[in-house]
Amino acid sequence: MSESIYRAISWISAQENGSKQPLIETLKKAPNLQYIISIALVVLSVLGVLMGELFNFELIISISLITLILGYLGILISPIVFALYYRQNIINFWKNPLSIIIGNAKKNHKADAIFVKYLSSRDNNDLELSLIEMKTERDAFEKRIALIVGVIDKVGLLPGIVAIFVSLPKIKAIDIDWVLAIAYAMPFLYFMGLWTHFLINKMSRHISLMEYALEQKSQ
Repeated sequence: MSESIYRAISWISAQENGSKQPLIETLKKAPNLQYIISIALVVLSVLGVLMGELFNFELIISISLITLILGYLGILISPIVFALYYRQNIINFWKNPLSIIIGNAKKNHKADAIFVKYLSSRDNNDLELSLIEMKTERDAFEKRIALIVGVIDKVGLLPGIVAIFVSLPKIKAIDIDWVLAIAYAMPFLYFMGLWTHFLINKMSRHISLMEYALEQKSQ
C-alpha cells in the first residue's frame, strides 16, 4: 500500500531532523540564537507600529522603526556570527574540502540505505504512484511559495533596507505607507524563503531516493 511508503518518507525525514541535543541546547547555539533574536525584534517592531497606529502615538511608531532596523542588522550580521561559531569547521574545510563534503554525504547514509531497501520491497505500481504524487506536490508547493516570496532568494533584504532608508528622514512624523510596509514585510518573506528552500531541497532528496529504489528494482 502507498500508505506505508508515505510513512517511510516521514520516518526518513524524522531521521534527518533528529538531534541528540535537547531543543533548548540547540536554540542556545549562537547562530540559532541570532536568528531568534532577529525574528523577535522584527515581531516587536510590527506590534509596536500596530499599537502606535491604533493609539495614534508617534513615539511608539518611531521606536518600532528603530527596533526594525536592529532586526535587519541582526539578520545581516548572522553570516558573521555563523562563521565565528563554526570557524573550526571552516578552517578544516579549507585544509581539506573533500573531508567535509564526504562527512556530509556519510551523515545520512545509514538511514538512506534502510529507506531505499524498504522502498525496494514495495510494489512497483505503489512506488511509482507515490513518486508521481511527491513530484506533483513539490512542484505545486514551489509555485505557491513563488507567488508569495517571489524573487527574495535573488534580491534578499535589499528592498526592505532601501525602504528603511527612504523612511528615515520622516521618522519624527512617520506615516505608514506602502514603502514602510515593504520594510516590515521583507524579513518575514526572507525567513519564509529560507524555510521553504530547505523543505524543497528535502523533498527533492527524498524523490531522488525513490527514483533510485525504482531503478534498483528495474535492474
